[in-house]
Amino acid sequence: MSDTTFAVRARGITKCFGEVVALDEVDLDAVRGQIHGLVGPNGAGKTTLLGLLLGLSVADGGQLDVSGTVAGFVDGPGLYPSLTARKNLTALARLRGHGPDGIDEALHEVGLTDVADDRVRGFSLGMRQR
Repeated sequence: MSDTTFAVRARGITKCFGEVVALDEVDLDAVRGQIHGLVGPNGAGKTTLLGLLLGLSVADGGQLDVSGTVAGFVDGPGLYPSLTARKNLTALARLRGHGPDGIDEALHEVGLTDVADDRVRGFSLGMRQR
């Protein structure tokens, strides 16, 4: 593809949040003038990579070349990052005039029981959306 013009070229991109490795030496080529998407499971690093491409954050390692304009959006739920999942749900329940009944069941239903007392700051976008 020697005559191909790339809008994005990434080599060995790494991004960490404390002890959590969100991107581990990612390589990417995106051809100019085409529409591209990121697909993968929760916690795969899609939102982190998009944030780097949009200039919302900086990689910890590797080389990222963005030629021209990259458009996209990052959507996320409004949570208190310094609170745990359980405390976020408790605060939301109180704002809506409810008590803590049902919070443990809700955490179980969305598969977050094991991390219920972890701060949501370290959660992937998919975990926060649940």
